[in-house]
Amino acid sequence: MAIGTSDTAAAHGNHRVSIAVQVPPQFAYRMWTQFERFPSFFKHIQEVTLDPKNPALQHWRGTVLGFDQEWDAEITTQVPEQVIAWRSVKGFANSGSLTFERTDAGATLLTVQIGYDPPLGALGDIAEIIWVSQRFDNDLEEDLTQFKALAERLYAQTQNPEAITEAVLEEARATQPPAVVGEKDIAVGYETSHIPQPNVITTQELRNRLDWGEIALTILDVRPLEAFRAGHIRGANTAPAEVVEERAYDLAGRVEQGMDRQILVYSDRDGLSAQAATQLRAAGYTLVLDYVDGFSAWQEAGLPVETQAALEERKQE
Repeated sequence: MAIGTSDTAAAHGNHRVSIAVQVPPQFAYRMWTQFERFPSFFKHIQEVTLDPKNPALQHWRGTVLGFDQEWDAEITTQVPEQVIAWRSVKGFANSGSLTFERTDAGATLLTVQIGYDPPLGALGDIAEIIWVSQRFDNDLEEDLTQFKALAERLYAQTQNPEAITEAVLEEARATQPPAVVGEKDIAVGYETSHIPQPNVITTQELRNRLDWGEIALTILDVRPLEAFRAGHIRGANTAPAEVVEERAYDLAGRVEQGMDRQILVYSDRDGLSAQAATQLRAAGYTLVLDYVDGFSAWQEAGLPVETQAALEERKQE
């Protein structure tokens, strides 16, 4: 049972929080995917409206850092009972992911990662460093704590998420004490040292980190060498899946040396990056991120790409 914040500073609004919920992943997933009921689950969400023609497109209204915000979002990745990833396409710029990990006790470790662009430009960046980061983390933890309490209460009443009606929700909310985040969290087993796994990262968050000047991050392109040469994320290193462990060793050092350095792997929506991330974790690298959107999404977003020829020219300068 844990809540843990990101292992790196939350620059440009990058936040990662996890919490253990004493319900099976199937139950937590079905509750979470009832998006239109989010105002019942989360204090800071006011309304979620699904596009009747495409449920993957949604309009959100909520309070972020005390300010009312609206945005349109699309779900970019959805694997039942495993991961949901999204990005905004209009309005308040944000993206994120949620993973559902089954614990040894059969509970669910929820890991939420959110990247967003602070308002007010450079002033917003400064505010993010000074005080906004902590406030956002507190708000996020408060909402997750409320979701945890409600999910566990409802699971005790009915183990079927389809049986959760508005009447059941209303009764549970009416008898549920308010969520409190702070020193009292220790009583329910929070650990700030927890590093969530499995880890995923989306386009917006990766862009934010690179724009900010993230240096403790080794990017590995696990596609075949020919694909890397044709075009890759600027700053990435080639590490074909069959030799990814050797390349991680060469670039990030031995496991003992690279414990404080994150490794990011990506492919192109073909499952290679997920396999590589699993392989590296099994080898002992704990800070591994899987860029789930893939290289095509990076290209489609118009973000920096370079070819092998351009890379060689840059080295000769």
